Amino acid sequence: MKNLSILSLLILFAISSCNQPEAAKSITFPADSQQAKDNKLILDYIASKGLKNVKNTDSGIYYVMEKEGEGDHPNASSRVKAHYHGELLNGEKFDSSYDRNQPLEFNLGQVVRGWGISIPLLKKGGKGKFVIPSDLAYGPRAQGKIPANSVLVFDIELIDFQ
Repeated sequence: MKNLSILSLLILFAISSCNQPEAAKSITFPADSQQAKDNKLILDYIASKGLKNVKNTDSGIYYVMEKEGEGDHPNASSRVKAHYHGELLNGEKFDSSYDRNQPLEFNLGQVVRGWGISIPLLKKGGKGKFVIPSDLAYGPRAQGKIPANSVLVFDIELIDFQ
């Protein structure tokens, strides 16, 4: 009887652990590097916003898939059509195609590296939130309303691609 109880507990544990969402992987960057500073800012942002089901890439982009989408994923040579909203970690919006009511069309290989890594994670019709470290955005140079070394937050909806 004791063996049956232990077996039941093990099966219950195995089943419950299968249903757990995939968590973000731990990433280590050289101490005092901009990447390490960005990673701490990103983790603090995720915690403060209470984001759930967060995943990340090896490059340091953290993301949440809000809508899965259907079909294939675009690749580095795809031409994509997407809606997006971009903001700084403090919530200050710097750009939004939604505000213009005009999705952006572009070649995936011609945007900041963070988008080149993030958008192929989406399928057509998919939507996600992507937190992109500064080295995969504009790095040490300011860009319009975006200060140098800024972590960027994008809500991106992939409408179509070819």
